[in-house]
Amino acid sequence: MDTKDEILNATFKLFAEKGYNTSMSEIAKKVGIKVPSIYSHFQSKDEIICLVMTKEIGSFFHKVNTQISVNNTNEKSEIKLKTFCFTVFTYFTKPERIRFWFSISLIYNQELREKCRQMVRENEAEIAILLKKIFSEGRRKGELKYESLEGSLFLFIAMIHGVLDAILVHNETDHIASKLDNYKERIWQAYWDGIKT
Repeated sequence: MDTKDEILNATFKLFAEKGYNTSMSEIAKKVGIKVPSIYSHFQSKDEIICLVMTKEIGSFFHKVNTQISVNNTNEKSEIKLKTFCFTVFTYFTKPERIRFWFSISLIYNQELREKCRQMVRENEAEIAILLKKIFSEGRRKGELKYESLEGSLFLFIAMIHGVLDAILVHNETDHIASKLDNYKERIWQAYWDGIKT
């Protein structure tokens, strides 16, 4: 791994731990270099954080998008939606990932925060289109109740956010983490029971 990648990896870990308060000296220390060496690769902390954000946001949405796209059109809606949910849950099982994403909203450089939010919004819009297709197909096949498409999608997203909040709060305690798997399954089942025909 070259120094530039080491700086980006260190920044990811520190940002997940300390948020935007991460300093250049902390990044340099974690990599084992001096602060001026960072400036031979990057112009500012914001540039580093922006690159790390771009990489992480891209990685997450690529994984989720690939999972949705891979799903066979012959699969039942239940399988497609559950696979999507559990792909998201699994991705965020690593505590540093969920803390990293949570820290995006706490960036106090407004321009950088807005740039990150815009990346998320653009990717979410693409995912929403794919999810709407799954819901529409499920209704067409008679697998899902005919209700508001938007309402079903919003409830689906709210369920995922609720589970992610539980992961954020409880994931680092081993005895709680083992209960989270059961919690995720029960939450999914309650959601599915509410929308299936």
